[in-house]
Amino acid sequence: MQHSRCQQILAPVGRNKGELAVKLCPQKNTVSITTITPAAQKEAMTTFHGTPLSAWQSFCRKLVLERLARIQRGKLRITLPNGQDLEYGDPASKRIADLHVHDNDFFSRIVLGADVGLGEAYVDGLWDSTDVAAFFALLIHNRDLLEDGSFLVTVFSRTLDRIRHLLRDNSIRGSRRNIHEHYDLGNDFYKTFLDPSMMYSCGIHHSPDESLEQAQKNKNQAFIDKLRISPNDHILEIGCGWGGFAVEAARQTGCRVTGITISSEQKDWANERVKREGLADRIDIQLIDYRNIEGRFDRIVSIEMLEAVGHRWLKHFFYRCDNLLKPGGLMGLQTITIPCEKYDDHRKGTDWIRKHIFPGGHLPSLTAIREAITGHTSLTIHDMQEIGLHYADTLREWRHRFTAQLHTIESLGLDKTFQRKWNYYLASCEGGFATKATGNVQIVLAKKP
Repeated sequence: MQHSRCQQILAPVGRNKGELAVKLCPQKNTVSITTITPAAQKEAMTTFHGTPLSAWQSFCRKLVLERLARIQRGKLRITLPNGQDLEYGDPASKRIADLHVHDNDFFSRIVLGADVGLGEAYVDGLWDSTDVAAFFALLIHNRDLLEDGSFLVTVFSRTLDRIRHLLRDNSIRGSRRNIHEHYDLGNDFYKTFLDPSMMYSCGIHHSPDESLEQAQKNKNQAFIDKLRISPNDHILEIGCGWGGFAVEAARQTGCRVTGITISSEQKDWANERVKREGLADRIDIQLIDYRNIEGRFDRIVSIEMLEAVGHRWLKHFFYRCDNLLKPGGLMGLQTITIPCEKYDDHRKGTDWIRKHIFPGGHLPSLTAIREAITGHTSLTIHDMQEIGLHYADTLREWRHRFTAQLHTIESLGLDKTFQRKWNYYLASCEGGFATKATGNVQIVLAKKP
């Protein structure tokens, strides 16, 4: 294919030294290499192959590209809307990610919204990547370089997002509303990418070729073994989802399980499942908040429900668990965590996932969990296992299944915007766990006899 005009490829040659311009002219069979000074670069950024850019677009593009030019770990290949190619980072690195910018408004979204703007720009089709998870992981690996300073113009939008997050408090009423928005999308939707057990949490992958279904069985088995569940035990599962753990525990050990959820879609599915499995005499699924459940239980299990509790209610959650657990009882907890040094910023701020996927969501740190337990309960931490890297494998499998079922998802009335939103959610989470920016722990708590 012949090019009608010359192409120019820019590459940075050093801070404040401008860029190296390689000009390719196929018609003339010539290649010229020049250095563009910052002043000349500023002028050149006002056009894209004859298409004028506004002053605002030029400013935002320059700001974002200067930030991306700081990348040192890995290599980022960028294709701009005019077909221009840029490359930043370590030329010899095998950790490669790509970014295809389809619209120049992408840059202003980043300037105005930072990480929230990045996600929203993807959903709106302003950019793509052949592997969003790899792109996200590359950003995380260079986070200390990219986060040096903030875009001042993001203050207003971040304040608005923070106010929205504060309005999504996890009170009893607020929790029901928040959970409804995520989990009541429809059971048929979640069936498209979850395994048959409908476990919507991190599995444990003992080998690379192990199936998603087996990884979820491994996770359930880990809890059964760690809590030493026996036929005489009565288990309370807080946040029982679609009943995957309850069915496995009752079927394998003969124990009784009371599962609680505040999602009506999950409750209906779980009850039907319990009946099909012939376990109605062993499992009771209730639509009730953990703050309202009564009784005393030999064991408590809570698998990735703590993220919906919130900082304000964290101490109360463990206080309730302490009261519900019999003396000498054990509690098994699995939760996503955020590094302790990031916790204050996390709980005081918001992000794309909390704005668009999990309203009211909150990732605790291990320190926050310890502080919520110590001095407020008679519970002690008996065992702890980090399984966060397994979550990258689980999410990768979910994402592949999700992509393979796009036709089915669309037939459920979930449009392209929804599909891009969920692809970004699954991919960005995968990148977060693969780089250990977020963790996932299984904790066993013991109550004094």
